[in-house]
Amino acid sequence: MKMKLRMTSRVAVAAAVVALAAAGAPAAFAAPADCSSGQVCVYDNINYGSQLGWRWAGFARTDVSSGNNDKMSSWSNNSGTNACWYTDANGGGVGLQMNQWTDNHDIGWPWNDTMSSWKGSSC
Repeated sequence: MKMKLRMTSRVAVAAAVVALAAAGAPAAFAAPADCSSGQVCVYDNINYGSQLGWRWAGFARTDVSSGNNDKMSSWSNNSGTNACWYTDANGGGVGLQMNQWTDNHDIGWPWNDTMSSWKGSSC
């Protein structure tokens, strides 16, 4: 009798855990469709909303335009080359890596809206 009770309890607990995990599973954020293979792309809003611009992998360090300065909130590196963005112009300030074949749907605090320059190689 004890064995049957234990098995029933374990099954009930396992079912509850599976149900909670399914109900509370975080949404996956897919890479943005507008960032083609070989490109590094940056976005004004989280979840890849409103593309600010893109460059082909391996691009030289460049400042963002004055209209896009300090606006980036998400990025996608859809290339086989690491890239880097900086909090200040001319590659100054903090450099933050954008690893190859990765995305960041929300760069969050304290980095949100701080991008001033970037390059298509590692920091």
